[in-house]
Amino acid sequence: MKRFVLMNLLLGLSLAGCGGGTSNEVAPTVAPSSPTATAEVVQPTPVAPVAPTPAPLPTATPSTQTNTGQPNDAVKARQIIGAAANKWNTSGPYKMTVTSNLGDAQPMEMWVVPPDRSRYTQKQSDGSVIEGINIGSMSYSLIDGVWTTSNTGGVKVDEPIWTDPAALNDIVNIQSLGSKTMNGVQAEGFTFTDKSAPGEINTMWIGPNGAPVQVIGVTADETVTYDIVYDASVTVDAPVK
Repeated sequence: MKRFVLMNLLLGLSLAGCGGGTSNEVAPTVAPSSPTATAEVVQPTPVAPVAPTPAPLPTATPSTQTNTGQPNDAVKARQIIGAAANKWNTSGPYKMTVTSNLGDAQPMEMWVVPPDRSRYTQKQSDGSVIEGINIGSMSYSLIDGVWTTSNTGGVKVDEPIWTDPAALNDIVNIQSLGSKTMNGVQAEGFTFTDKSAPGEINTMWIGPNGAPVQVIGVTADETVTYDIVYDASVTVDAPVK
Protein backbone atom coordinates (compact mmCIF):
# COMPACT_ATOMS: atom_id res chain seq x y z
CA MET A 1 0.00 0.00 0.00
CA LYS A 2 1.46 3.26 -1.11
CA ARG A 3 -0.37 6.56 -0.78
CA PHE A 4 -3.36 6.16 1.51
CA VAL A 5 -1.98 7.05 4.93
CA LEU A 6 -4.05 6.08 7.96
CA MET A 7 -2.49 4.59 11.07
CA ASN A 8 0.45 3.55 8.88
CA LEU A 9 -1.92 1.81 6.43
CA LEU A 10 -1.27 2.84 2.80
CA LEU A 11 -2.91 2.36 -0.61
CA GLY A 12 -2.47 3.39 -4.35
CA LEU A 13 -4.49 4.57 -7.71
CA SER A 14 -5.25 5.00 -11.68
CA LEU A 15 -7.28 5.99 -15.02
CA ALA A 16 -8.26 6.44 -18.71
CA GLY A 17 -11.06 8.05 -20.76
CA CYS A 18 -13.06 7.64 -23.98
CA GLY A 19 -15.79 9.27 -26.14
CA GLY A 20 -16.78 10.39 -29.64
CA GLY A 21 -19.50 10.23 -32.29
CA THR A 22 -20.54 11.28 -35.83
CA SER A 23 -23.55 12.76 -37.66
CA ASN A 24 -24.74 12.27 -41.32
CA GLU A 25 -26.11 14.78 -43.84
CA VAL A 26 -28.49 13.84 -46.67
CA ALA A 27 -27.76 15.46 -50.10
CA PRO A 28 -30.61 17.52 -51.64
CA THR A 29 -32.76 15.70 -54.23
CA VAL A 30 -32.29 16.68 -57.92
CA ALA A 31 -35.02 18.88 -59.47
CA PRO A 32 -37.16 17.07 -62.16
CA SER A 33 -36.15 17.45 -65.86
CA SER A 34 -38.16 19.71 -68.26
CA PRO A 35 -41.10 18.06 -70.23
CA THR A 36 -40.55 16.58 -73.75
CA ALA A 37 -41.95 18.67 -76.76
CA THR A 38 -44.65 17.12 -79.10
CA ALA A 39 -45.39 17.72 -82.88
CA GLU A 40 -48.15 20.19 -82.02
CA VAL A 41 -46.80 23.22 -80.36
CA VAL A 42 -48.54 23.48 -77.05
CA GLN A 43 -47.51 25.75 -74.28
CA PRO A 44 -46.59 23.52 -71.35
CA THR A 45 -48.51 23.91 -68.17
CA PRO A 46 -46.32 25.68 -65.68
CA VAL A 47 -45.05 23.31 -63.01
CA ALA A 48 -44.07 24.60 -59.64
CA PRO A 49 -40.40 23.91 -58.93
CA VAL A 50 -39.69 21.17 -56.39
CA ALA A 51 -37.73 22.48 -53.48
CA PRO A 52 -34.66 20.44 -52.54
CA THR A 53 -35.07 18.18 -49.51
CA PRO A 54 -33.37 19.96 -46.59
CA ALA A 55 -30.50 18.19 -44.90
CA PRO A 56 -31.40 16.93 -41.44
CA LEU A 57 -29.99 18.77 -38.46
CA PRO A 58 -27.12 16.93 -36.82
CA THR A 59 -28.10 15.11 -33.62
CA ALA A 60 -26.18 15.34 -30.38
CA THR A 61 -23.66 12.61 -29.80
CA PRO A 62 -24.78 10.51 -26.82
CA SER A 63 -22.48 10.29 -23.81
CA THR A 64 -20.29 7.22 -23.54
CA GLN A 65 -20.51 7.30 -19.75
CA THR A 66 -22.20 4.16 -18.42
CA ASN A 67 -22.79 2.65 -15.03
CA THR A 68 -19.57 0.70 -15.39
CA GLY A 69 -16.43 1.01 -17.47
CA GLN A 70 -13.97 3.80 -18.12
CA PRO A 71 -15.06 7.26 -16.88
CA ASN A 72 -15.38 9.96 -19.55
CA ASP A 73 -13.39 12.55 -17.62
CA ALA A 74 -10.09 11.19 -16.32
CA VAL A 75 -9.19 14.45 -14.56
CA LYS A 76 -12.52 14.56 -12.72
CA ALA A 77 -12.22 10.91 -11.69
CA ARG A 78 -8.75 11.54 -10.27
CA GLN A 79 -10.06 14.52 -8.33
CA ILE A 80 -12.97 12.50 -6.89
CA ILE A 81 -10.66 9.73 -5.69
CA GLY A 82 -8.05 12.14 -4.35
CA ALA A 83 -10.65 14.18 -2.47
CA ALA A 84 -12.15 11.00 -1.00
CA ALA A 85 -8.72 9.83 0.17
CA ASN A 86 -8.17 13.14 1.93
CA LYS A 87 -11.60 12.98 3.56
CA TRP A 88 -10.75 9.51 4.83
CA ASN A 89 -7.96 11.10 6.86
CA THR A 90 -9.71 14.33 7.86
CA SER A 91 -13.46 13.63 8.15
CA GLY A 92 -15.15 11.80 10.95
CA PRO A 93 -15.52 10.53 13.49
CA TYR A 94 -15.90 6.98 12.22
CA LYS A 95 -15.52 3.31 13.06
CA MET A 96 -13.39 1.15 10.76
CA THR A 97 -12.94 -2.61 10.53
CA VAL A 98 -9.70 -3.77 8.90
CA THR A 99 -9.53 -7.36 7.66
CA SER A 100 -6.82 -9.35 5.91
CA ASN A 101 -6.92 -12.70 4.12
CA LEU A 102 -3.52 -13.72 5.46
CA GLY A 103 -3.46 -16.89 7.55
CA ASP A 104 -5.42 -16.61 10.77
CA ALA A 105 -5.27 -12.82 10.89
CA GLN A 106 -8.16 -11.47 12.96
CA PRO A 107 -10.09 -8.26 12.15
CA MET A 108 -8.88 -5.05 13.74
CA GLU A 109 -11.56 -2.71 15.06
CA MET A 110 -10.70 0.98 15.01
CA TRP A 111 -12.39 4.16 16.21
CA VAL A 112 -11.00 7.34 14.67
CA VAL A 113 -11.54 11.01 15.51
CA PRO A 114 -9.39 13.06 13.10
CA PRO A 115 -6.92 14.58 13.15
CA ASP A 116 -5.03 12.81 15.94
CA ARG A 117 -7.25 10.51 18.01
CA SER A 118 -7.62 6.78 17.40
CA ARG A 119 -8.25 3.56 19.28
CA TYR A 120 -7.89 -0.04 18.12
CA THR A 121 -8.51 -3.55 19.40
CA GLN A 122 -7.52 -6.87 17.85
CA LYS A 123 -7.94 -10.44 19.02
CA GLN A 124 -4.82 -12.61 18.82
CA SER A 125 -4.52 -16.26 17.82
CA ASP A 126 -4.10 -17.26 21.49
CA GLY A 127 -7.40 -15.59 22.39
CA SER A 128 -5.86 -12.53 24.02
CA VAL A 129 -6.81 -9.02 22.91
CA ILE A 130 -4.42 -6.15 22.23
CA GLU A 131 -5.66 -2.61 22.61
CA GLY A 132 -4.08 0.77 21.99
CA ILE A 133 -5.03 4.45 22.05
CA ASN A 134 -3.33 7.43 20.40
CA ILE A 135 -4.19 10.98 21.43
CA GLY A 136 -1.95 13.68 20.06
CA SER A 137 1.61 12.85 21.08
CA MET A 138 0.54 10.33 23.72
CA SER A 139 0.20 6.59 23.16
CA TYR A 140 -1.46 4.12 25.52
CA SER A 141 -1.14 0.33 25.38
CA LEU A 142 -3.06 -2.29 27.35
CA ILE A 143 -0.57 -4.97 28.40
CA ASP A 144 -1.59 -7.83 30.72
CA GLY A 145 -4.59 -5.81 31.86
CA VAL A 146 -2.50 -2.74 32.73
CA TRP A 147 -2.34 0.50 30.72
CA THR A 148 1.12 1.85 29.95
CA THR A 149 1.79 5.36 28.69
CA SER A 150 4.46 6.73 26.38
CA ASN A 151 5.13 9.97 24.56
CA THR A 152 6.08 8.73 21.11
CA GLY A 153 4.85 11.63 19.03
CA GLY A 154 1.60 9.80 18.34
CA VAL A 155 0.14 8.81 15.00
CA LYS A 156 -1.69 11.52 13.08
CA VAL A 157 -4.44 10.50 10.71
CA ASP A 158 -4.49 13.66 8.60
CA GLU A 159 -1.40 12.86 6.53
CA PRO A 160 -1.66 14.83 3.24
CA ILE A 161 -2.15 12.62 0.17
CA TRP A 162 -2.63 13.38 -3.54
CA THR A 163 -2.60 17.11 -2.96
CA ASP A 164 -0.26 17.92 -5.85
CA PRO A 165 -0.74 17.35 -9.62
CA ALA A 166 2.20 14.95 -9.86
CA ALA A 167 0.65 12.62 -7.28
CA LEU A 168 -2.77 12.80 -8.93
CA ASN A 169 -1.23 11.92 -12.28
CA ASP A 170 0.05 8.65 -10.77
CA ILE A 171 -3.58 7.51 -10.62
CA VAL A 172 -4.23 5.48 -13.78
CA ASN A 173 -6.46 2.73 -15.22
CA ILE A 174 -9.57 3.84 -13.35
CA GLN A 175 -12.67 1.75 -14.00
CA SER A 176 -16.13 2.83 -12.81
CA LEU A 177 -18.11 0.19 -10.93
CA GLY A 178 -21.37 2.16 -10.92
CA SER A 179 -23.30 2.59 -7.68
CA LYS A 180 -24.72 0.27 -5.05
CA THR A 181 -25.53 0.16 -1.35
CA MET A 182 -22.34 -0.32 0.62
CA ASN A 183 -22.15 -0.33 4.42
CA GLY A 184 -25.66 1.12 4.61
CA VAL A 185 -25.25 4.03 2.18
CA GLN A 186 -25.46 4.52 -1.59
CA ALA A 187 -21.90 4.55 -2.85
CA GLU A 188 -20.05 5.04 -6.16
CA GLY A 189 -17.25 2.59 -6.86
CA PHE A 190 -13.93 2.78 -8.71
CA THR A 191 -11.04 0.40 -9.24
CA PHE A 192 -7.63 1.83 -10.05
CA THR A 193 -3.88 1.47 -9.82
CA ASP A 194 -1.06 3.81 -8.85
CA LYS A 195 2.16 4.12 -10.84
CA SER A 196 4.06 4.38 -7.57
CA ALA A 197 2.66 1.03 -6.36
CA PRO A 198 3.00 -1.37 -9.32
CA GLY A 199 1.23 -4.68 -9.00
CA GLU A 200 -1.45 -3.43 -6.61
CA ILE A 201 -5.13 -3.04 -7.55
CA ASN A 202 -7.37 -0.87 -5.38
CA THR A 203 -11.13 -0.52 -5.09
CA MET A 204 -12.81 2.47 -3.45
CA TRP A 205 -16.51 2.91 -2.72
CA ILE A 206 -17.33 6.57 -2.06
CA GLY A 207 -20.42 7.61 -0.08
CA PRO A 208 -22.69 10.64 -0.54
CA ASN A 209 -20.48 12.73 1.75
CA GLY A 210 -17.58 12.27 -0.69
CA ALA A 211 -15.63 10.08 1.74
CA PRO A 212 -14.87 6.36 1.28
CA VAL A 213 -17.07 3.75 2.95
CA GLN A 214 -14.97 0.80 1.77
CA VAL A 215 -11.44 0.52 0.40
CA ILE A 216 -9.79 -2.71 -0.76
CA GLY A 217 -6.10 -3.12 -1.58
CA VAL A 218 -5.10 -6.28 -3.47
CA THR A 219 -1.51 -7.43 -4.04
CA ALA A 220 -0.11 -10.78 -5.09
CA ASP A 221 0.33 -11.68 -1.41
CA GLU A 222 -2.56 -10.10 0.46
CA THR A 223 -6.01 -8.51 0.29
CA VAL A 224 -6.77 -5.87 2.92
CA THR A 225 -10.29 -4.48 3.30
CA TYR A 226 -11.25 -1.32 5.17
CA ASP A 227 -14.96 -0.98 6.03
CA ILE A 228 -15.78 2.52 7.25
CA VAL A 229 -18.92 3.74 9.01
CA TYR A 230 -19.19 7.44 9.90
CA ASP A 231 -20.73 7.93 13.33
CA ALA A 232 -20.89 11.24 15.20
CA SER A 233 -21.15 9.38 18.52
CA VAL A 234 -17.63 7.90 18.21
CA THR A 235 -15.21 9.32 20.79
CA VAL A 236 -11.64 8.47 21.75
CA ASP A 237 -10.49 9.29 25.28
CA ALA A 238 -7.50 8.46 27.42
CA PRO A 239 -7.92 5.24 29.40
CA VAL A 240 -9.09 5.34 33.00
CA LYS A 241 -6.38 3.79 35.17
